[in-house]
Amino acid sequence: MNASAFPRLLLGTTEGLLALHLDPAAEPAAAGWTTAAVLWRGHDVRAVVVDPDEPRRVHAAAAGDGVYRSEDGGSTWERYLHAEPHVLVVRYDRPELLYLGAEPAAVYRSTDYGDHWTALRLDSLGIVPASRAALLPEGTQSAVADAATSDAAPPPLSPAPSSSARKPSRASKSPSAPESATSTPIPSAPTRRPSERLPVPSPAEAVDNRDDAVRILCIEPSNGAVIYAGHAAGGIEATFDGGRTWTAMATEGLPAPIRCMLAGVGETEALLAGTERGLVRSDDHGFRWQPDGYGIEGDVVTALARVGDTLLAAAVVRAATEESTSSPSHSHPHPHPLPPPRTRFYHRPIGAPRWWPGTEPELGTVPDIVVAPAGAPGSLSGAVFAATSTGTLLRSVDAGRSWTAIARALPSVTSLAWQPAPWSDPS
Repeated sequence: MNASAFPRLLLGTTEGLLALHLDPAAEPAAAGWTTAAVLWRGHDVRAVVVDPDEPRRVHAAAAGDGVYRSEDGGSTWERYLHAEPHVLVVRYDRPELLYLGAEPAAVYRSTDYGDHWTALRLDSLGIVPASRAALLPEGTQSAVADAATSDAAPPPLSPAPSSSARKPSRASKSPSAPESATSTPIPSAPTRRPSERLPVPSPAEAVDNRDDAVRILCIEPSNGAVIYAGHAAGGIEATFDGGRTWTAMATEGLPAPIRCMLAGVGETEALLAGTERGLVRSDDHGFRWQPDGYGIEGDVVTALARVGDTLLAAAVVRAATEESTSSPSHSHPHPHPLPPPRTRFYHRPIGAPRWWPGTEPELGTVPDIVVAPAGAPGSLSGAVFAATSTGTLLRSVDAGRSWTAIARALPSVTSLAWQPAPWSDPS
């Protein structure tokens, strides 16, 4: 049987993009995968997303390089934006819309599957600074989309790529929104070999936000036009119109900085934010915040997910570190080195007040958790996968209450993505 008839799990790592071929017939205690493949070697992949309508279309963001797209499941890649990316998301309701969080702090949007990109105006920044324009290909300018009247694709000002230069879209539907003439697209970047050096902004182009980055983008599950952007330096901005306008949220009750977000929780469709001082919740789209981490107070919450009616959280256990720093040896000229971070998984039913710990802590931090869809075949339905910065891949088949290591000695994992079948053309 063709291998692409079964789903895969994509792993973005500091050394490239990996794919694990999953086995729907595997027993819960088994590893759950058959073979592994290296799709993209030699790149520090910070984010990977799969088109929800076309599993052969994969987008990946590489540190210090830019954003790439594959139209054949990951066999070949083409770069379409040169930037310093941190996070990449695709709209579940309109997969032609992609959003990129970058450094210096910026959000870019593409309305045509990645062919053209627009730098959006963030409320806390006011303008698109020159340092962000310096990251784009020479001769292009970053455009500001802040006065658009519809969530539509901007009209391209340059000739469209030829069919030989860019593969046609495989999507079953094309952008249906009318075009708007109030924003200018960023021409797609020319393909650059990985060995080539990339332009670096000069000190004269530095701005106040040069040490900041947009590292979190979170889309409301019930309304794809509502998107939250989290800054590395602290603070959250939100758009309620697909990115045309942004509002800086109040930070009342919000410890900074944040590490992860989860939207649309419970009857109030609350917004959860994992921070370096525990978990907080907002019931008004991020305007006011309150603690919501009874059971994981004070821990660094690095990942959040939802499995049916259960919430999952991964948090770095502070106990060992706090013991080391509070001991008398801390004042010694040669203190003992701090122990490596350890992560514990927590779970709770939606609406319950307390988080409950899962299995024993894992070495390293957990940057991402991905949940297999309910319609996944066989034993994969509802399975949960998580990976650590120390190269361990874990799986849970009981909504996060217990975890099993199914792969070890991997490169440091930075992101995960579910890739349904078929992810390649039939052979």
